[in-house]
Amino acid sequence: MEHRNVIDSRIKGHLRILLEKAELAYDQDRSHYYSIAREAFDYAKKQGDEFGERVALRVVADASSYLGNIREAIVTLNELREANEKENEFTELALDTELLGECHRLIHDYHQAETEFLHSIHLFEQHDLLYFLQRVSGRLATVYFETNRYIESVELLYRAKEVAKKAGLENTRSWNRLNFLLGIVSGIIGNHSEAREYFTQVLSFEREFGNVFTVASILCNIGVSFADQSEDAQAIEYFLQALELNLLSPDIMTRISILSNIAESYSSLGNFVEAEVRISEAYRISMEEAGKHSLCNILHIWAKIKIAQNDEAAVALLQQALLISREINDREEERELLIDLSEFHNKSGNFEIALKYYREWHDIILYLSEEKLRSSSHLQEKLQIEQRIQAEKIITLKLESREKELSHQAIQLVTQTELLAKFRDELREIVRKYPSTEPGMREVKEKLKDLPCKSIDWEEFEKHFSGLHPEFTRNLANRYPNLTPMQMKMCPLLRLNLKSYEIARLFCITERAVEFHRLNIRKKLSLAKEQNLASALGSL
Repeated sequence: MEHRNVIDSRIKGHLRILLEKAELAYDQDRSHYYSIAREAFDYAKKQGDEFGERVALRVVADASSYLGNIREAIVTLNELREANEKENEFTELALDTELLGECHRLIHDYHQAETEFLHSIHLFEQHDLLYFLQRVSGRLATVYFETNRYIESVELLYRAKEVAKKAGLENTRSWNRLNFLLGIVSGIIGNHSEAREYFTQVLSFEREFGNVFTVASILCNIGVSFADQSEDAQAIEYFLQALELNLLSPDIMTRISILSNIAESYSSLGNFVEAEVRISEAYRISMEEAGKHSLCNILHIWAKIKIAQNDEAAVALLQQALLISREINDREEERELLIDLSEFHNKSGNFEIALKYYREWHDIILYLSEEKLRSSSHLQEKLQIEQRIQAEKIITLKLESREKELSHQAIQLVTQTELLAKFRDELREIVRKYPSTEPGMREVKEKLKDLPCKSIDWEEFEKHFSGLHPEFTRNLANRYPNLTPMQMKMCPLLRLNLKSYEIARLFCITERAVEFHRLNIRKKLSLAKEQNLASALGSL
């Protein structure tokens, strides 16, 4: 099973069991999702496990958002993000940011949702977290199609599928979720047959795994694709199948969605009695078990059913929904309600009231446009700062890597010197057995004196060192002109933190001689006793 909230490997024991139970509850019985998440958080807090507490708290926030307590979830996630940023928990930070984006999407704060999703995509890309990257890409694609940016949505979903494929997620729930989203976008842009093809693929997968509430959700979306083509009779067939399956699960939010879709299709067919029955049931469930966002949406749909009947009761429903939209600060929903109120009063001949609502609608449009500009500017600035920080980190890592390679090369030279010294000593033992009068023997003995020191390829080493630190030798000579040639040659090795006996092997001198040079270099650099020589040379 693929987890909604992938559990960090550092989470162990009973806390891990509780978090896995919460995941299972989300998949099978969402009515217990929040209570189990809360139990996990309380346990972590009692154990004094700060990291586990933060992980569990994010699951609590996720469960809260599912129950409709989205503002509470946003406050929690902002606190979590701040804490994870301080602790340099970048994966946790990215997950907090992703869930914040989803919360903002649920309250139709699309500009902030896009900002959070783009930020989390940037973080997941930095750390090559492909599973999360494809997931948040799908969520951002949802924002795009919900804000009528359909081409961007489709392009992003195809890119997400490439990432999922690279991560080996074909024929998994993640893969099918992307197909599901492609089905929704295809339906929105009018390609209903393609939409149903995507939904059918996902449906067969979910039926195979027996995910009843997911099957109900897919059937509902197939119904929506028929309703969008004004084939409401066929749409109702799928909606009723979806409702029948949904009643077997505790998935309240999907049930409300199915009932409201049934009501809208019956209204389109002119069966207002059945439409009122279904929407009133959705309203009852929303009042008892869902949050204010769901209630606002149901009231708006009910008002539209009344508008279709030219029923004055539509005004009261629209006004009630408008109050809730302002209470929860859902500007997008507020905008839609204001235009419906304006149009209804205009048709009723109440032109003054219609104009009042139209002006309020116009103010909302201006506010949303300005907010989008502010959000875009802030995001751009934030991303530029993060990119600069990341570029600096990459440069530092590259330098550290090359520094290690250089140290390794120096150690190899030491090893080479030791092998040559051993070879020289063994060869000397052999040469001693032959008189110096033998032809060429005197020349061999002279050559042995050059081993191993004159055989080391110092030029190649110095070339690599200068390539990594081009200014080092010049800065050292300019700042400390009293250093001897031997000390100048020794400083790069000291900067690489080589030990005295290693340097002694390379220069074919004693360790005591190296220590003498090291001491003199420290004096010439005016270093205090507690100062590190390698660090001081590294600053040049």
